Amino acid sequence: MVKYERKLLKFWAQSFLLGVPKIVVGFRDQHGIVHRLEELETAAIPGKVKKLGRSTWDGNICINFAATFLECAYTINLFARIKRKKQDLN
Repeated sequence: MVKYERKLLKFWAQSFLLGVPKIVVGFRDQHGIVHRLEELETAAIPGKVKKLGRSTWDGNICINFAATFLECAYTINLFARIKRKKQDLN
């Protein structure tokens, strides 16, 4: 179940950030043959993990982490550009 929850995290993150409302997940056997398809609403995936799984991840925590990471990356990039401009002026 943990492996499935991790895959759902990847599906959810990509779909959520791009605004995809629904995704189709295929379940395959060891030979790679798909035996079942399931349509999932992107917004419902974190709740499904929390209710039916082991709660290995939380959508709010993931989004907050991503926002903090991107803000940090932006700040580092901004300071690097300022430093380069100062060096170019000298």
